[in-house]
Amino acid sequence: ALTKASPQIADYPYSTLKPLPGMARFENTWVQLVDIPPLLWEATDTWVSNVLRNGDAICLVVELIDDPVGQTEILLDEMETRRVPILRRDDSPGEVSDGLHPKRLFIAGTKLDLPGAGEGLELLKAAFDASYHVVPVSAREGEGTALFLSTAFQSLDRVRVYTKTPGKKPDLESPFVFRKGTTVIEMAREIHKDFEKRYRTARIYSEDKYNGQRVGKDFVLRDGDVIELIV
Repeated sequence: ALTKASPQIADYPYSTLKPLPGMARFENTWVQLVDIPPLLWEATDTWVSNVLRNGDAICLVVELIDDPVGQTEILLDEMETRRVPILRRDDSPGEVSDGLHPKRLFIAGTKLDLPGAGEGLELLKAAFDASYHVVPVSAREGEGTALFLSTAFQSLDRVRVYTKTPGKKPDLESPFVFRKGTTVIEMAREIHKDFEKRYRTARIYSEDKYNGQRVGKDFVLRDGDVIELIV
């Protein structure tokens, strides 16, 4: 529904046998989603942990009509067992420890269109919404898919930044995507190494605060900022 991928879909367990990637369009950028087999399946034990650790964020997918709280508790326990460190909702991005990078996590409650899903959603939010974002989804009806993608992008701890040249409008359909916390000088370095060497200053434009003010090289970029590099 989100990526136009063609997985095998069946009304029995374990129809997903291997990781299946797909690209989903979120506003003016792309998010890669990777569907993996169920965690509690012995056939995945040798490799699924590596897939989880290599991801930038994790979505736990549970059915709203089948004890979603219990499902989520089992999956969270699996994260700990597999040594996949998880950040709670308001935690700051953590430092790498023992080669493991802490990840954001959100919960997708599926089958929202079926009877009893509303009660399951209330229970799920009551149990976990303070710690993790909970997103209700009906893939069949298309309900909640926009919120799912927005939450997925937010979970990646990324910002979209645009560049402009003097006297011209920025191209708002082609953002550069950086980790949260990236500074102006780090952005210049990523775009081209010569920009860092020749950098003098930068101007910033944004909807809420800035209209061409000069900022220093240590200015931290935010999602939606437009930067004019002066070299």
